[in-house]
Amino acid sequence: MRADTHAPRVFPVRAPCVRGLGSDTPRDPHLPINVRKIRIVIADDHPAFRHVLQHIIEAEPDMTVVAALGDGVSALEEIRRLAPDVAVLDVRMPGLDGIEVARHLAADRLGPRAVIVTMHAERVVFERANAAGVSGYVLKDTALSEVVEAVRTAVRGESYVTPALSAGFGHET
Repeated sequence: MRADTHAPRVFPVRAPCVRGLGSDTPRDPHLPINVRKIRIVIADDHPAFRHVLQHIIEAEPDMTVVAALGDGVSALEEIRRLAPDVAVLDVRMPGLDGIEVARHLAADRLGPRAVIVTMHAERVVFERANAAGVSGYVLKDTALSEVVEAVRTAVRGESYVTPALSAGFGHET
């Protein structure tokens, strides 16, 4: 059987981060992130939403879901074990909520970027997520394609906020 020399290499252990290049995502230093798929963990306590979100992400040629979980404690364990590039987290989950998971990941300093996907449009929830160091905040009532855009933005080391939410907050200040 011939080995495909163009297939992405996947490493089961955490590779060192390359800091200062717009991303803190773990990677093989010999394989740039644009050559391999973006690895994502989804954590949401609603199975139907989790399934749909996984289907949308997996339809993207440059993304793969490595785990989909229903609670914050399991999510944090799997994120630490699998070392994905991005964790897509619901705010309200059993065990740890998504913001607490993001706070733990930020404290780890080698953890993935966190993108919050929630139905909570309240400024106080957004500010709490922002203080936890999330890279993205997407409302569930927007197009799910925004999650894909938020993931790509997070991998580039930038922040993403649902436009309707950021516009609303801009008018309040």
